[in-house]
Amino acid sequence: MRNTNDYPTVTRELHDGEELVWHDRPSPGAVARAWLVVSLFGMFYFGFSVFWITGAAQSDDPLFPLFGIPFVLIGFSLVGAPLWQIFVAKGTIYAITDKRIVILRSFPWHKVLSFYVDDLDNLERKWMKGDGSGTVMFAKRKSSSRNNDIRPGWGFYGVNEAKRVEGEILKLKEGAKA
Repeated sequence: MRNTNDYPTVTRELHDGEELVWHDRPSPGAVARAWLVVSLFGMFYFGFSVFWITGAAQSDDPLFPLFGIPFVLIGFSLVGAPLWQIFVAKGTIYAITDKRIVILRSFPWHKVLSFYVDDLDNLERKWMKGDGSGTVMFAKRKSSSRNNDIRPGWGFYGVNEAKRVEGEILKLKEGAKA
């Protein structure tokens, strides 16, 4: 999965004196699997919204069912979240430097997410496959609106050499303590 053509893209984002330790692209399937819980919730939400509009259509007010349309659209977007994430994954590059973890996104717009040592918590390697690929989670997703966020946390989804990636993140954390 590693693409050497990504190297110039990653190095353009490095700060002065920062060295690239590792980079890779996510597996689109692994990213989509991480959003399945959101999609399952969306199916319930979408179904209930359609049920509500159907019931509201029985009222005497012809405009009353229209209030349910935003909820149907929200439910539909939640159901489609895994598919959307496949497109996002195809435009994503993961990187570890000697100072931070970087997620570069080019779809739907260019975005650079940086995680420094203080941001790293709950390091976890999961969904391991026989070829050594897997997912390495390193930070909880912080939400200002509520504590029980249903979105997956921050991590590297479906990367080759997941155990090595976990080791590089541990080195980054330990290097900051020294």
